[in-house]
Amino acid sequence: MNDLGTIQTWLNDLERALAGLPEVSRRDIVFEARTHLEDRVAAGLSADSALHGFGTAKDYARPFIEDYLLSRAITSNRSLHMIKALITYCAKSVVAFVGLTFTAAFAGLTLINLLWLIDKIISPDKVGYFTGAGYRNYIGRLPANAVDATEHLGAWWYVLTIAGIILSLFMARLCLRLSGFAIVRARSKSA
Repeated sequence: MNDLGTIQTWLNDLERALAGLPEVSRRDIVFEARTHLEDRVAAGLSADSALHGFGTAKDYARPFIEDYLLSRAITSNRSLHMIKALITYCAKSVVAFVGLTFTAAFAGLTLINLLWLIDKIISPDKVGYFTGAGYRNYIGRLPANAVDATEHLGAWWYVLTIAGIILSLFMARLCLRLSGFAIVRARSKSA
């Protein structure tokens, strides 16, 4: 295979590796890579030597795909997109790992509050904030054998669990957004 054939094969692989990007971006990246490679061959390098600095097409495409996922996540303002982008960066970014960890913790708090709310609706006298014999400052569902326990919050339990759900969801989204912005800032400084 001649030098231009070898380069064209690599460019075709790059085109396939960039399949997740919009067509305009994909075309621009492939065009720029083609220009650089053809310039290297014109300067006297063999196709293999020219491609050596680029690595595999998949490796070359990875940063473009990661940047696209992150920018799409931030502009779309959708949590699922941001989670996917942070998972992509998680292996090489402490910020992404910490952001996902805190997001998971707040999502867990959301779930706990939601379950407490549902449980209170089903068994209003068994769920809440209790004090009494053997139950000093007990929060949650009372065991079946509980005696002399007094529930102190009553209907406020609903208000507090709904507030807990809203606050923990807000904090989870805030962690996602801050992590995304921190990664973008770090990438722009390194570029």
